[in-house]
Amino acid sequence: MAKQCDMFGTKSKKAASRSHSNIKTLRRQLPNLHKKTLEVPELNTKVTAQLSTKAVRTITKYGSLSEALLRTSTATLSPEFT
Repeated sequence: MAKQCDMFGTKSKKAASRSHSNIKTLRRQLPNLHKKTLEVPELNTKVTAQLSTKAVRTITKYGSLSEALLRTSTATLSPEFT
């Protein structure tokens, strides 16, 4: 599985660690991902997804996965959810 959010498509970023002598060492900043099992009442199934904290908070805010997908703009969703 890729280290990427299934809902918003959040990926790892490139950053630099700086030493005391200001030498730059490149490293990756990984997204805060959680494996969640969500119930979709319209389909009577459960879906397992790797979601970022932002996606989990959005789903909690709107109450269900389907409602969160309806109210979120398609520009911010990953291609799998559009």
